[in-house]
Amino acid sequence: MKNGQRALLYILATAIAITALNRTEAQIARPLYHWRAAAGDTQMNHNPAAYAGGGTLLQDSIPYAAEYTVIVVYKPVHDTESMLWNIGYGDGKVRGFTTEHIQTDSITIRYTSQTTPEPAISTLRQSAPDSVSPYAALTVGGAAKVAELLYYGRRLGAAELRRVQSVLAVRYGITLGPVDWRIGGEVVWNHDSTYRHRVTGVSTDTASGLCQPVSLSEMCGAVLTVATDTLADGAFLLVGDDGGPLVFEGDGDAQFLACRWKARATRVSDETFTLTFDTRRFAQPTDTVVLIVDSTIYLPTQTEGGMVTFSGVAFGGSAGSESDTATDHYMTLGRGGSLLASARLQRRRTRAAIGTAFKADIYPNPTNGRYTIEVSGADQVEVTVYNTQGHVAATHSQTGGGRCRFEGELPTGNVYYATIVTESGSQTLKLVVN
Repeated sequence: MKNGQRALLYILATAIAITALNRTEAQIARPLYHWRAAAGDTQMNHNPAAYAGGGTLLQDSIPYAAEYTVIVVYKPVHDTESMLWNIGYGDGKVRGFTTEHIQTDSITIRYTSQTTPEPAISTLRQSAPDSVSPYAALTVGGAAKVAELLYYGRRLGAAELRRVQSVLAVRYGITLGPVDWRIGGEVVWNHDSTYRHRVTGVSTDTASGLCQPVSLSEMCGAVLTVATDTLADGAFLLVGDDGGPLVFEGDGDAQFLACRWKARATRVSDETFTLTFDTRRFAQPTDTVVLIVDSTIYLPTQTEGGMVTFSGVAFGGSAGSESDTATDHYMTLGRGGSLLASARLQRRRTRAAIGTAFKADIYPNPTNGRYTIEVSGADQVEVTVYNTQGHVAATHSQTGGGRCRFEGELPTGNVYYATIVTESGSQTLKLVVN
């Protein structure tokens, strides 16, 4: 075999080995023992959690291991210190720890009272005492809502540990500390010293078994829910806020919320998302708000009881583009007549090319002044009536129902044009007033 052939075979073998390594690295480590809460108890970020009211939540036998890693996802229900879990060995010794804030790489047990109950992903990497039994007794107390427990028969490495913690953080809406979030060997959220609060998001990742179509951070102060209908495998949308106050600032017509969010989209192209804000927690509760994502303004698609929803929000670029692999977007809320007008004009221009999937009628036509406009097949309808000089003569709007009916009266002796805009398109009807 010639040297050139040997070199080529070596390169091919190395490439195959690296590919296999990358696939292995993308997988989440399999624990010796894995417990997840069943449906029916309580929830953490739309996933089941269990609570025993202070009693024993779980008792089971686990394989003995001289070195082990235990990861527990939980949320305290009291602000006082209490035992969360322990492992009992054949020599009568017990290992465990109490409630604590997120502990990532440390093996130190910190007994800390919770003044504000926050969810946590607690991690302990430890050496076990010699045991005469091949099994140890695991006990989980009911002093907290517990969602998941993983027990590994070895000490996980830092990179492997971060992947497990990152999956759990997305699944349960828990913000990790000042670290990068890694899933499948890839950073899906860079630590940001500004947008580090209430990080949460939606995702689909077959390699890690993660599927989270709707997410609301479990951290205190969360007001934003993110949802999606479909996501490509390996796609993520994570959001975090800057900790700013929930107040509107500005003396002019346009005011903006002091709180800002950063959204990090990974492998997101054609997907759209639904964002819902709980404005009841704002200093100035309001339903008349718009969403600003970068330079795009969105009108709400539903407003009910202080919950303001924006559907069809886009964060991606063209499919397969390099910039779409991981892109950052910034968003906030605004209010004021000029922002509403800009959002309506922007949407009207966007929808004009889509075509109409609704039916609209105006009658009687011609009329002596009074008219009726009926629109069916649309949940949100906005009508603007213009005269021949382009001045607005009347406006109508309605949300919900699928069938809308508007009545009005106009001065006689003129021709008017009613522009009807819905979520699926727009059209203009001519109205003659004799």
